[in-house]
Amino acid sequence: MTILKYYTLQSYIVETWVPWNTNNLQSLIILYTLQLVHSYSGLTAYATIYHLYMSIFEMILLEIKAFHVALSKLDFSSPGVDCHPPLTLESCVKFHQDLLALCKKYDKTINVTLFLFIMFSSMTLCLSVFELSLIQDRGKLTILVELILLTMSMTYFYCVSSQETVEQMTIGTLRSAYDNNWYVGSVKDKKALILLCKMAKKEFQFGFIIPTNLPTFITVIKTAFSYYNFLTAMNLQK
Repeated sequence: MTILKYYTLQSYIVETWVPWNTNNLQSLIILYTLQLVHSYSGLTAYATIYHLYMSIFEMILLEIKAFHVALSKLDFSSPGVDCHPPLTLESCVKFHQDLLALCKKYDKTINVTLFLFIMFSSMTLCLSVFELSLIQDRGKLTILVELILLTMSMTYFYCVSSQETVEQMTIGTLRSAYDNNWYVGSVKDKKALILLCKMAKKEFQFGFIIPTNLPTFITVIKTAFSYYNFLTAMNLQK
C-alpha cells in the first residue's frame, strides 16, 4: 500500500469502477479489502463445489473397488458359491445393483450442471485465448493464463473421473468376476455369474445430452479453438 501511495501506482485485483476517488491510501485500502473479500468468496464457492463433486466421485470409486475385491474373493467350491458367507454371489449382485443405482442417482443430480459447465468451458477457453492474443498488459495476461489453465484442468478432471467410474463399473467388474475359482463352481453358479457379467456390460454414461468423458474433453478443446479461429478471421477482416 505504501508503494502504491508514494509511487502513484494503482493495480487492482479486479478491474472495477468505484464511486469515490482512489488517489489516497484510505480509499485504496477500502477498495482492496472489498475486492479481496469478493475474490475470496468466489474462489471458495468455486473450489467447494469442485471438491465436493470430486470427493463423491472418489467415494463411488472406493465403493466399486471394494465390490471388485469382494467379487474376486468369491469361493465357488462345493457346496456352492452362496454357501460360503459372508461373501456370496447373491450379496455381490445386490452390491452391484446398489452401486448402479448410486451412480445413476448421482448422474441425475449433476448431469445438467456438468453439461452447462462444459458449455461454459468451451466459451471461456475460446474467448480467453482470443483476448490473450490481443492484449499486451502483463497483469491481464497472467489472469487470463490462470483462467485458461483452471478451466482446462477442472474440465479434464471432471471428464476423467466420470470415465474412470464408468470403466470400473463395466470393464473392472468383468475382470474381477473371473478373478476367482469360478471354474470349480456348479453350472447354476456359473450361469448366475454370467448374468452378473451381462448386467455389467450394460454401460451407462455420466452427462446430459453429451457424455462426460475424455473424448468430450478433447471435443471441448477442438470447439474452443475452432471458435478462436473464427473470431480471429473476423477480426482480420475489419
